[in-house]
Amino acid sequence: MCYYLLLLAKLHLAIYTSLSMKRNKNVLLTLVFFGVIYCLISLVNHYNFRTAAWDLGINNNAIYDYAHFRWNDCMLLQPPYKNILGDHFSLLPILVSPFYWITGSYTLLLFQIASILFGGFGIYQYFRNKNFSEPFSLLAMIHFFSIWGIYSALAFDYHDNVVAAMLVPWFILFFEKANWKKATIFFILICISKENIAIWAVFISLGLCLLHLNERKKIKAALLYLTFAATYAFVIIKFVMPGLTNDQFSYHHFNFDALGNNFKDALVTVFTKPAYTFSLLFENHLEDSSSFGIKSELHFMILISGGIALIFKPQYLVMLLPIYAQKLFNNSFEIWGLNSHYSIEFVPILTIALFNWLSTLQERKRI
Repeated sequence: MCYYLLLLAKLHLAIYTSLSMKRNKNVLLTLVFFGVIYCLISLVNHYNFRTAAWDLGINNNAIYDYAHFRWNDCMLLQPPYKNILGDHFSLLPILVSPFYWITGSYTLLLFQIASILFGGFGIYQYFRNKNFSEPFSLLAMIHFFSIWGIYSALAFDYHDNVVAAMLVPWFILFFEKANWKKATIFFILICISKENIAIWAVFISLGLCLLHLNERKKIKAALLYLTFAATYAFVIIKFVMPGLTNDQFSYHHFNFDALGNNFKDALVTVFTKPAYTFSLLFENHLEDSSSFGIKSELHFMILISGGIALIFKPQYLVMLLPIYAQKLFNNSFEIWGLNSHYSIEFVPILTIALFNWLSTLQERKRI
């Protein structure tokens, strides 16, 4: 934990040094501008009692216990769970909990906003590292900050997967630079942010492997990351989390009846009924009439947010496969669409895919 905090301090110092030494007022102003907007959404909601017990309330309860060196025991989660880790296995609130003594119930909201700004600056650094121009990199950061997934997430409390998504640009940046120490730290932080995010990390690793088929060292590294994430997700979901529930045998977040009763049934359906599985990405599999058109709404928004790049850069589409599945195969149509925090994972991948694709178009024009 101390090393984690030291690394974040060094990175924030590097950001400050980069901005001050280069006198890049445009980047700084962009961060301040969007930071104010995000505060006006998230902090004002909390001040006016427009936040909810689920999820901000239970997470505040958890960091209060962690800050007092107690294991969390939240009455809101009973009887299904013994503590919050039985609901979602997230270790990030433990790392943030000391700040509860300073910022109280606003701690996680401030941490979430800071994470989004940190992730946006990671996008800027990613493209600058690829020797793209400063205006191009700045435009990528503005695009990142403007995608709907951030605003819908901020409008609905705090969620660990928002923070995890903001770490992805930094992981990819350090992976591209072959800085394995920092890449590994960020990858571990991504995995421990939430059990289902570790599954996403498997596909991020697979996508990176496909992006670097001619670089043996990066292929090996990507496969190692993939193996770690897959093993971590399996152990946490199969053994650890059921032990933290009162029935002690099930994972309570498998809500994909269209595919089967459990993960095994779902995998069998995916591989034995590919046409049916593909149709679920577009067709309404619920009888509720209020759910019609929601999947189309999502696809349209992704398309105009840069999703066209996924056609020309399918490696990034691979990274998003579990996110599409998690949303569109779900029993709840509220998860299919644009609301809440269920679209945040699209934000970093769409931005990186779009601007990498645009850079190839620029290169072709020069030729």
